[in-house]
Amino acid sequence: MADEGCQVIAAVYARLSKEDTRTAGDNGTARQLELGRAFVVKNGWTVNESYVLADDGVSGANFDHRPGLVHLLEGARQKPRPFDIVVVAAIDRIGREQVATSGVLKQLTRAGIQVWCYQDGQRVLFNTPTQKFMVGVGGFAAEEYRDAVRGKTIATLRKKATEGHATGPTAFGYRNEKQGGHTIRVIDEAQAVVVRRAFQLAADGHGDDRVRNLLTTEHPRASGWTKNAVRRMLSNEVYIGTSVYGKIRNVDDDGRGTREPVPESEWIRVAAPELRIISDELWQQVQDRKAKTRAHYVRTPGDKLAGKPESGVIARYMLSGIARCGVCGATMTMLGGYHRKRYYCLQRAHRGAAYCSNKGGVPMDVLDQAVLAVLYDELLSDPARLWKMIQAHDAQRQLEREAHQGTRVNVEKEVARLETQIGRLVAALAAGTASADITTAITDRRAQVAALQVAPALTPVTKARYLTGYAAFRVMLNSRHPLAVRQVLRKLGCDRITITRTGEHTWDFAGEFDAGCLIEKGPAESAGGM
Repeated sequence: MADEGCQVIAAVYARLSKEDTRTAGDNGTARQLELGRAFVVKNGWTVNESYVLADDGVSGANFDHRPGLVHLLEGARQKPRPFDIVVVAAIDRIGREQVATSGVLKQLTRAGIQVWCYQDGQRVLFNTPTQKFMVGVGGFAAEEYRDAVRGKTIATLRKKATEGHATGPTAFGYRNEKQGGHTIRVIDEAQAVVVRRAFQLAADGHGDDRVRNLLTTEHPRASGWTKNAVRRMLSNEVYIGTSVYGKIRNVDDDGRGTREPVPESEWIRVAAPELRIISDELWQQVQDRKAKTRAHYVRTPGDKLAGKPESGVIARYMLSGIARCGVCGATMTMLGGYHRKRYYCLQRAHRGAAYCSNKGGVPMDVLDQAVLAVLYDELLSDPARLWKMIQAHDAQRQLEREAHQGTRVNVEKEVARLETQIGRLVAALAAGTASADITTAITDRRAQVAALQVAPALTPVTKARYLTGYAAFRVMLNSRHPLAVRQVLRKLGCDRITITRTGEHTWDFAGEFDAGCLIEKGPAESAGGM
């Protein structure tokens, strides 16, 4: 007991963890604080109201994100200290991770602060090895309990998911209803209308941002619409009558709540036809469009994203994302709502004049018409001339291939010989009998093997292939629709047109395209996304 004849100041701390919320009963944080105060009064101590602290709904393994505990330990480090005693229900209220719990007790003990448990009326001693061992035993029991509760919770939720019962937050479009001893989901018809609208917008080519904006306007809700909410909705299989559980799992990392993805083979899938809101056809349209978006990103040889071609998302402006600033190389796009639309450097708009000196932008109609004029001149003005250019290029390709094939040795025999040499060099390296430059020799031979690999034979260009591709591109260009023209540019390999100011009202633009793509894209592929 604290020294008699002195006023003893006590702090009271309570905690109710996420594991305990379902079985708390009359032992919530408010009740713990009430009983702690009564214990202080019973012993003739005085409560410091500034240190009557509680952490509600926080895991016993989490010691970093508990405001009450953090404030308590900060007080313990003050000089003079604001309290002499800390009263808790039991040691496991401080924590259920034995090492960290011992660390807290060590800090309090070194500060000269006693810890008392009102449930058994005993002081927690933490000075001798035996006392520390006993605290450790109690900490082990608390941690073992936490792990057991966690395991039971996971098993219960998986069982509920297998039976098709609700196991967590309800997806938009449904509401939870009690049925016997469990909870089921039922369709909320008012919300189901919004779900169908979102899927139809996505199937029509609107990206997640635009779907969010349209839903905000047409179907506002208290919590608002976010891009992530739309993305999750459009990928949730419950809307086609399949309940999926277990995509994400919580990692036991001292109560911090870290989550990690789960392999698809471990997911629990349950048929729930009563939860269907949209048709399989509409679902597949949306998934195909999103898959096309993901698959068609343009990447550099190092597999880094460099932009993306048209992927089914509706494009409003012909050269947004294709036009590039001639000063800093950044993307140019239409910004603002001026009476005459212009393409502006996006980096200057975001980072200011110190980053890029390209001000004023480029009139959209002028640049669009200039690019179209070049495409018309190069692709549509003289089909015969274009056909001759493609023929000449194809003939040169064939000659280079034939010349290369004529100088080749017996490839299979040479590759076998090099592989044998590589095997011997590797064996020598493993045995430790090789010279210092053996790795260079292995690398050289592997490079020779790669160079000897036979590339697929080139398919000769035919007039029929040319005319088919030419017709498809002509239809797309003549439409003058921004999406169609963007597709033409992308399919011609032109994903960058650099714009350089040459005068107060004049600009140059430069880009490259491969006319050979005319014969590599059939009409279905070339025009299918118009």
